[in-house]
Amino acid sequence: MQIGIIGAGGATRGIRLPGFELCPDAEVTLVCDADRDAARATGVRETCTDYREVLTRRDIDAVVVATPNFLHREIVVAALAAGKHVLCEKPLALNREEAEAMLRAAESAGRVHMTAFTYRFTPAIQYARRLIEQGELGELRTVRAAYLMALAGHVLGWRSEKRLAGSGVLADIGSHLVHITQYLAGDIRALTASERRFRDDPASDVEDWIAFLAEFANGACGTFEISRVAPGRGAGISEDIFIELYGTKGSIVFSLQDPWGLMAALGEDAQRGLQRDAGHLRSA
Repeated sequence: MQIGIIGAGGATRGIRLPGFELCPDAEVTLVCDADRDAARATGVRETCTDYREVLTRRDIDAVVVATPNFLHREIVVAALAAGKHVLCEKPLALNREEAEAMLRAAESAGRVHMTAFTYRFTPAIQYARRLIEQGELGELRTVRAAYLMALAGHVLGWRSEKRLAGSGVLADIGSHLVHITQYLAGDIRALTASERRFRDDPASDVEDWIAFLAEFANGACGTFEISRVAPGRGAGISEDIFIELYGTKGSIVFSLQDPWGLMAALGEDAQRGLQRDAGHLRSA
């Protein structure tokens, strides 16, 4: 499969290109970015500055859309109309209406389409999902979830403007947390939230912190905290996604700092407290 990547920022350099290198049946043929030097810096042989050039290439089977949020809908809809399969970065769109329009375009085109929620594929999350499906936790009662990150340069610029990003910390990293938690615990059906903009930045009109109480469709209750003004939680180093799930029979705890193992209290071990459990990950 020949891949075209639109957008040559950090997600492309740090995630997409290394990921495709692990796929023997996929090859990144072309990288597009309005900044030609940025595109060339990826090391991919072919580059361009206009995404329409990617879409007219008949040898390109699929595209990755890794641009700022406000460009997602335009490029995704055009890519689907051109018959390309699409992987789009999160958050998918600036609002629900845009996201629904993109979904309808994908369904009409009959193409494979996906949002880049990468963390769901960590071994520990896959193992947690299996334990829940097997009934190891019993009936889920409560969920505690957080994504904490320190302020970093990459969250400034367009990510600080609602018209370009959609929202602040909720769209930027909170979308990951909500996605993973719903992947494990089911859909959220109601919530009440509070948000704050802590930074004294006249260029920003989005929230830096948000917390909410949630009720899940299965009756479980949850608490969420999402912050990108948490000193010590450096982006990509000590930032953390933290999810605790407590049921009638047991509990599990996931941390992004330990993506290969869960803390678990299951079955007879539930009375002895949480223990690190990585023994079944290889078979899971």
